[in-house]
Amino acid sequence: MANKTLGIIGAGNIGSSIATFASKELKDNISKIILYDINEKKSLALARKIKIAHVVNNIEKIFEFSDIIIECATPIIVKSLVEMAVKTNKNIMIMSVGGMLAAMNLLNKARKKGIKIILPSGAIAGIDGIKSAKEAGIEKSIITTIKPPKSLENSPYVLKKGIDVYSLKKDSIIFEGNALQAIKAFPHNINVSCILAIAGCGPRKTKVRVVISPNATRNVHEVEIIGKSGIIKTQTTNVPSPDNPKTSYLASLSAMAALREYFDSIKIGT
Repeated sequence: MANKTLGIIGAGNIGSSIATFASKELKDNISKIILYDINEKKSLALARKIKIAHVVNNIEKIFEFSDIIIECATPIIVKSLVEMAVKTNKNIMIMSVGGMLAAMNLLNKARKKGIKIILPSGAIAGIDGIKSAKEAGIEKSIITTIKPPKSLENSPYVLKKGIDVYSLKKDSIIFEGNALQAIKAFPHNINVSCILAIAGCGPRKTKVRVVISPNATRNVHEVEIIGKSGIIKTQTTNVPSPDNPKTSYLASLSAMAALREYFDSIKIGT
């Protein structure tokens, strides 16, 4: 796949990282990068750093001129982007995976048209094993996310409940529910629960526990899956992104790996 055009929606930390990676590491596959951000200053600033990047002023142009699109913006627009991808026959990668829970009805439409919807594993490990376990049946799926106070201080759930995250003196469970409830409570913090739910037994059966740890400096995700094939347990302790401490470095790297695999004929893992 040579001379493809990559469209990136969102020029924040992850969008910038992917654009930089693509321009340096995928030269044989990507000849042009098209950028869109609701804040045009961000996309213009990024384009000045990348020779093959160009800026457009609306999302429709991204779909018109790109061969593959990557969303790095917000869960709110994910459903409409997937609808546009299906309508325009364009492959799309979604980073705000939480937004996919409102777009699950579009997956079969995409399958029928042969459109790829790519959901990177993000900041957790073990998605390949969970997909395999699903073939035999998953009985229990739970993720415990442990976060420092700062990463949750402005989340809708914390504000609604009036939780003073800095007053907690020990590790405290502030939320327990399923993945659907979790993404509503923490729309920008619990994407990992959604990729787990989509890969595994669904959002209603995937249990989510959110813990604030006053001494934590990194996000920790612990996954436990019990099924007919056995038990899977994983833990990731994520280093913050060098450019944005609120984003896990592994999430950006996951997108890069997924994009590299998109152009590779060799598939590794399940």
